[in-house]
Amino acid sequence: SSGAAVATTTVTAADQVTSGLGTTMTSYQVVAAPIDGLEVGASYSEFGGTNLTEHEAQKPESGSAYVKYTYGSATVAYGQAKIAHAMATAATDFIEQTENTKMSLSVLVNDDLSVSYSQEESTAHHKTAATVDVELESSSIAAAYTMGGMTIAVAMVDHQNVGYVANKDVSSTVFNVTMAL
Repeated sequence: SSGAAVATTTVTAADQVTSGLGTTMTSYQVVAAPIDGLEVGASYSEFGGTNLTEHEAQKPESGSAYVKYTYGSATVAYGQAKIAHAMATAATDFIEQTENTKMSLSVLVNDDLSVSYSQEESTAHHKTAATVDVELESSSIAAAYTMGGMTIAVAMVDHQNVGYVANKDVSSTVFNVTMAL
């Protein structure tokens, strides 16, 4: 990844996401399948060429790990990810770190029908204790049925504390029909 260097070291709340990310990113990934049906993996990313100096609070980086096990027609998976956001020494209360956890279960009922459930949690930790850290939670249940070249799928999703705002909840149902040409 590449881009122009940002000339300033002052990061405002509006540009926290893009300022200080730098001009390069290096990623490392390891995936292994030590036994039949089991897959484990981990990754790490770091940014270089940032406009943040060594004395400033934090340069951006992220890491994740997961484990997935398939037995017959069922698959269960669990993963965690942590993101350290770019932060300057400004007094503004930025999101310093985000922690994410995801769990899922899917079952292939037969050759045509699959069902799945997933649960995700994400907590944004702020730079100071002045802002309460709110946990965003999402859960979904989905099913897909295939007949010849047509797939019908439905998913019901509930989000709690959307945008890390307490009691801001959203629910949705998505119905999808796909047909092969």
